[in-house]
Amino acid sequence: MPLFLSPKEVLRLLYAELLRLGVRWKRTAPYQLQCMCAPKGEDQNPLVFKWQLYRTIINVDTKNAHQRQYCHCVADFKLMAGKQTEFFTLCQALQRALTIGKQ
Repeated sequence: MPLFLSPKEVLRLLYAELLRLGVRWKRTAPYQLQCMCAPKGEDQNPLVFKWQLYRTIINVDTKNAHQRQYCHCVADFKLMAGKQTEFFTLCQALQRALTIGKQ
């Protein structure tokens, strides 16, 4: 298994988890989503957040003096509207899904 997931694989895992959690999204740019999730209670406001994937290149030295480059993906979550506690719970579920996919 690769050391890091490709951006395509990260998005595949993210979309699957968003569907499982009942989150709707709109792609606003490459590797950027605006998402909305309706909480279980009727009296609560929807949870609106942005998600963006950043790619960075990491150089790794190997024993034979060659450097290998790996694409490292960093996910950024930003709450736009809704309760912070519900947002943190959702972020935890998304992080868990992306971490499990890495193993």
